[in-house]
This record gives sequence, C-alpha cells and structure tokens, in this order.
Amino acid sequence: MLLVNPILAPDVILEPTDISAAKEVFDLINKNRIHLQPWFPWVKYTQEVMDSIVFLQNCRQRAEKGDVLTFFIKVKDKIIGLIDIHKLQVEDEIPQIGYWVDADYEGKGYVSQAMQLLLDFYFKTYIDKAIIAIHCAVENLRSKQVAIRAGFAYERMTTTVIDGSLEKIDVYVLPFKNYQRVL
Repeated sequence: MLLVNPILAPDVILEPTDISAAKEVFDLINKNRIHLQPWFPWVKYTQEVMDSIVFLQNCRQRAEKGDVLTFFIKVKDKIIGLIDIHKLQVEDEIPQIGYWVDADYEGKGYVSQAMQLLLDFYFKTYIDKAIIAIHCAVENLRSKQVAIRAGFAYERMTTTVIDGSLEKIDVYVLPFKNYQRVL
C-alpha cells in the first residue's frame, strides 16, 4: 500500500479520504445532487450516510491494493469535492483521473489546482507510467476545460455503457513528455 500524506497548494489541500468524513461527503453529494446527477450515475445510489461510508471503505481497500488513490479536495479545511486516480494496476489500461466539486466552488480555480497537485504527485510517484487520461461526457464542458487547462490533449470520442445506457465519452490524454507543472 502506498501511504500518502496530504498534498498542499496555496489554496487547496488534497487529503487522502477517510471514513470519518462520511457524513460531510454525503451532505455535499446531497446538496449537489441535481448538479452531479447528469455526469455521475452513482449519485442516485447515494441515499444515506451509510452509502458514503461504504464508498469511503471501498476507497481505502482499493488504495491498499494499489488500484485507486482518492483524495478529498479541501479549501479552508472544508471538503469541496473529490479527485482520484484509478486503474493504476489494470494492465493495458491508461490510469485515469476522475473528479467532482461542489457547484459553489466551480469556476474559482480549485479543481485546476487540485488537478495540478495530483499530476505532480502522479508523475513523481509512478515514474513507470508514461501517460494519464481523463474520460468525460461529451456534454460536460467544464470537465473538458479542466483537462485542457491542465495540458491534456483530446484523443478521441468513444462510447461506453453507463448505468445501462450507451454514452458518448471524450478521452483526453497527457503523456509525461508533454507535462508541464504550472503551479
């Protein structure tokens, strides 16, 4: 298991997820339910604090296996969203970054800072990995902009089944050779 300490930037902290924050995470999801639902099918299955407890336990178990690293995005000691790197141990798959943030904190640069912190961590820690990707819904313009600002390049559009529906997904990639730290 990779032990990770909080990762700091001027305005943002990435802190490894912990079950003790389950109520805060649930309340944040509940507050942003309408905002998150179009992009994340898991929102409709998050109906009580216990669902967030199970999710955070799963994050811990998958981190111990080395498959996923999930962080709280924190501003002034308040959780405003989550960001992760998943598919770290999946052969023939490019690791991917996923993220979501409280609607009240969109457009303020926090997700871009969190992305930069995560990319710095990823490329320093996983030196054998030469590339990372972001997959986002074709209609999710904000996520596309985060990817582009972080230096990712559009690679292709693909389709995948999400919650029983065929969805169009844009794939953005960032090879290490193109990575530039901007913080």
